[in-house]
Amino acid sequence: MKLHTWLSRPLNVFFRTPLLFVPALCIIIYTFLLESASKRIVPGFTTAAHLYLWLGITGIISLAVFSYALAGLIGISFAALKRQPAFPAAMHSLRTHVPRIAGILLISVLAISLVRVIAHYGTGALGTALSLSVPAAQTLFYLIYSAGLLAFLIFLTFSSFFAVRDSLSLISSIRASTRFVKQHYLETLSLLVVSFILYEGLYSVLPIAADIIYTLLVTPALILLLAHLMNHDI
Repeated sequence: MKLHTWLSRPLNVFFRTPLLFVPALCIIIYTFLLESASKRIVPGFTTAAHLYLWLGITGIISLAVFSYALAGLIGISFAALKRQPAFPAAMHSLRTHVPRIAGILLISVLAISLVRVIAHYGTGALGTALSLSVPAAQTLFYLIYSAGLLAFLIFLTFSSFFAVRDSLSLISSIRASTRFVKQHYLETLSLLVVSFILYEGLYSVLPIAADIIYTLLVTPALILLLAHLMNHDI
């Protein structure tokens, strides 16, 4: 199938489904409120315990917010691609799939942290052994970190999608995602790399507004394309 033919359906859905932007807008509003509250509250902390408590509370709230947003966005995407009413699909997804998506997001965050730790200590060990300069060590860190993400985390990409579309359990969703990525590794990698390049491009041109534009426009488009990939191979 030609790429422009494969893209025609999700692009048409993207411009005709304004509800896609609502979850992204909720994330933007929440992020703004969290940053504003942190700037006011954190300077008043007198002990590390207060800071850890704040981070714990906001971490749990953030996990819930992002889980609801992702559940809604994925539900809307699948419904819109099938020409079904998007709002009922979003409500069903919010009522049914949020706990599993929260678990998947938590596993993803822990996996990212683990990869980052491995990259950090691996760079330190190799940097010392090879007497690397600071720029060379930084480059090595990003290489190890990127390799870890591509080797492991990419296989979690569709976990939330399978949880929503097929109502699979957390473990079954991860297994299904792993199998799917193995079969469509280059397509998945291409979509993720393009989204990363778009973010870097936005940040280089509009550093202040990059996060807002990416979250509001690129994120819904990426979710829609990934959902479309699950239903229609390139």
